[in-house]
Amino acid sequence: MRSFIKRRIAAMGLGGKYLIGVSGLLLIGVGVLFSRQFQTEKTFIMGQLESQARLLGRQVLLTRSWLSDQGGVYVRWTSGNPHLPGSELSLNGCRLQLCNPALVTRELSKYAMKQGVYRFRLTSTRLINPDNAPDETERRALADFAERGAAEVNLLQELDGQKVFRHIRPLFIEAGCLGCHREYEGYRVGDLRGCLSVIIPSDTAESRIRQLSWALFRDAVFIFLSTLAVLFILNYNLTVRPLKRLRRQMRAFEQDINFPVPILRRQDEIGELAVGFAELAAALRRQHEEMEKKVARATRELVEVNRELNEANLGLRRRDAMKTDFLATVSHELRTPLTNIQGGVDYLLQTVDNEDQRSYLQLIERNIRGLIAMVSRLLDLARIELDQIELEYEALDLGMLLQEVALLFRAEAARMGIEIRCPAIPEVRLYADYRRLNQVFINLIDNALRFSPPGQTVEMRLLPEADGVVVEVVDHGSGIEARELEEIFTRYRCRHSKDGGGSGIGLAVAKGLIEAHGGRLTVVSSPGVETVFTVYLPRQSPAGPAATPVMEEKEEGKKDDA
Repeated sequence: MRSFIKRRIAAMGLGGKYLIGVSGLLLIGVGVLFSRQFQTEKTFIMGQLESQARLLGRQVLLTRSWLSDQGGVYVRWTSGNPHLPGSELSLNGCRLQLCNPALVTRELSKYAMKQGVYRFRLTSTRLINPDNAPDETERRALADFAERGAAEVNLLQELDGQKVFRHIRPLFIEAGCLGCHREYEGYRVGDLRGCLSVIIPSDTAESRIRQLSWALFRDAVFIFLSTLAVLFILNYNLTVRPLKRLRRQMRAFEQDINFPVPILRRQDEIGELAVGFAELAAALRRQHEEMEKKVARATRELVEVNRELNEANLGLRRRDAMKTDFLATVSHELRTPLTNIQGGVDYLLQTVDNEDQRSYLQLIERNIRGLIAMVSRLLDLARIELDQIELEYEALDLGMLLQEVALLFRAEAARMGIEIRCPAIPEVRLYADYRRLNQVFINLIDNALRFSPPGQTVEMRLLPEADGVVVEVVDHGSGIEARELEEIFTRYRCRHSKDGGGSGIGLAVAKGLIEAHGGRLTVVSSPGVETVFTVYLPRQSPAGPAATPVMEEKEEGKKDDA
């Protein structure tokens, strides 16, 4: 939610942000001002209520003091006072009873309650009359008077379902009180006799407070909205509208650099901004004209350079095509005599018995096979570059092909102390050129063996997919540096292995053969950990569903064809 609000504020214009900021400050200021005003008025109203209660309490205490000094007052007999024996009197046939201060206080409280104005009650620390027993609030007040010497206690509370204000003050024994209280209760002058509670309904005061709060709230809302409206109008006319006009001029200048930018005649910051924009537009217009001249001159020079480059590129292409054609011709011409020489050497190996002669002949045979393999790769590379590679598609089992390649290298790998793993390869049928794929995987396994130290493994994984198949050749040799990965499939680029470097065309030929099948050949390497060559082949040949399988007998694949 917080991020949403931040995005909305960020998307607002200057006027909206200014209005939000001013609104917040104004709202805080008005809120604080009227809150203080409300608290002041509330304190004044509650102070009036407290003053009224304190005044009533003083009047009651003065009345009690006067009655105590006079020894009480006789009134017409009603029910008598059981706590004041001998208090009855007959005068001129009228029956009277003596009322002490406590009785007068209770009668006055009853009378005030009937009038619905206020009431008060007396409580005693040493009870003679159960009606004078203190309630919970009065007990806490008596404890404050006795322990902390409090002069009075004021509080708001709900009493008998009515919200009231209570003013409680202590009553102490005076000399005039000892005539009645010493005999029963053993008081001395200055002892805490009890307390007087003045109870005034607070409904009127709370109603005035509520009315005051609503009045202050209405005033605050009116002041806030009117001030906000004035600020909005001023901000829009003095800031937002001139800035929008300036923005429209900027957009028009963006679309047409020759747009005449008017100067805003204002002696303030926005006027200075408009003048600055007009000067900037004039400077940009001059620079644009100069830039157009430079661009026109550079364009003419670039056209001339492009023409020269095109001519040079065309010449390079012709020479490259001539070189490729020369390699193809030479490779083709060399292959036939080399094959004939190999046939003669094979015949001599079958007829010569001298061991020295056989050793020389075997050396000659290995070198001839290497030359034939190199000539074949050069011929394949030339055909790939000339887009003249011919593939003979047939239905084949790729898993069986991989097993044959692994079997072909297993003896040599064992001699090098390397294990070739080809775990649980399933049968996968696809249309491809058997001889060319055999050549590709022989080249990949040969590379893996040449760059793997003794004690390591070379693994082939076959992973069928919905529309194709993936073959991974994994070795755990020295790996390939990142800078070499970019050129690993470039022709005539080779790495140095433990038995020397190669011709640098084997991987280029392999990549070309895989791409001729409509597939991909990629490599991923972690130096010192592993190198993974990945071959992806589609199940269907690029020739389409109507490709006719070539059902001819395949001779055993040979490493020298790589």
